[in-house]
Amino acid sequence: MTQCLNSHSSSRRPLWLPPGGCLERFDADSLTTKQSAGRDTYLTAGSLEAQQGRSFARRRVNLEATDGSECGEAARFAAGALLALVDECLMGGIRQGLAFCRPPGHHAGRCSSTGFCLLNNVAVAAQYARARYPDVVKRVLIFDWDVHHGQGTQEIFWSDPEVLVVSIHQFEKGFYPNSGAATETGVGAGKGYTINVAMPPGYGDGCLWLACAKVLLPAAQRFRPDLMLVSAGFDAVEGDPLGDAMCTPAVFGKITTELKKLANHLCQGRMLFGLEGGYAAAGLASCIGQVAQALLEPLQPQAKGDPFAIEPDLAPKQASLLSVYATRLAHQMLPLHLLEGSRSVLVPFRKAACTVKQPEASST
Repeated sequence: MTQCLNSHSSSRRPLWLPPGGCLERFDADSLTTKQSAGRDTYLTAGSLEAQQGRSFARRRVNLEATDGSECGEAARFAAGALLALVDECLMGGIRQGLAFCRPPGHHAGRCSSTGFCLLNNVAVAAQYARARYPDVVKRVLIFDWDVHHGQGTQEIFWSDPEVLVVSIHQFEKGFYPNSGAATETGVGAGKGYTINVAMPPGYGDGCLWLACAKVLLPAAQRFRPDLMLVSAGFDAVEGDPLGDAMCTPAVFGKITTELKKLANHLCQGRMLFGLEGGYAAAGLASCIGQVAQALLEPLQPQAKGDPFAIEPDLAPKQASLLSVYATRLAHQMLPLHLLEGSRSVLVPFRKAACTVKQPEASST
């Protein structure tokens, strides 16, 4: 990752945070007293024992292992890296940042560790930001573009109206984790604050861009978050062994630029990225480089307009248009409708969409 970042020229150099501070921010006392998921405590003291000041980065650890004490420490380091960014961001040191979280986190729920995920890094960061900086952060937007649905993040904030979770992911019967249908919208006070765009296999750059423009953008503008968190998984890139999408690394850089505009409009630029999936080494490195370069480069004067206002030369497939329409339709039925706004792109497909039935999520 370091080699990839150093190979991208930029007018600004990245600020690297010291690794030892990550575990210091992830101590049991601060998290168990302040971090919760919904109404339930998310993390317990027994799972958060960490030796203060140890530099995990100096140890040779197999991050692909699925058990053992080293994995627990790796998970604490990953979550702590994102907490370090939260502190730097909300104390005024930075406005945007990217945490190299390994293991990833968006599949981990309140009481479950699955899908290579032990702790839900973005969920911890969202709760930490609201608890530690309550005068600054009351509402958090979590945007997940990983090819797999982040069912753990959805579960944690399922009934929370102060955290908006928007996910764009592949959805078909038998594709892990068999969740994330457009009709999954939250419950109770959180009804309407979970938004899923369930994409067909093979979706690409144009499909991802369209979903951002027609779903993420209007929802974010109406929600008006104080902080934006991005679950940045790169297994939607073409050639990834665990995904069937066809996205290119370049589109993630372009979308990051538009997200910077959105963050500038809504929350003083406060936006942090946490790494999620990505299992093709070359594709992962290229995607990270594109996102990092977009974060480092200042917005050009001609690029400071409304986010996603300029349609790139990316043609979405009709099946993806139907997926976007299905999401908007599911939310139009709710009393709280965060997706009000222009529907012009979807009108020609309204009749066709009525005849398309999305696959139902598995109950297992």
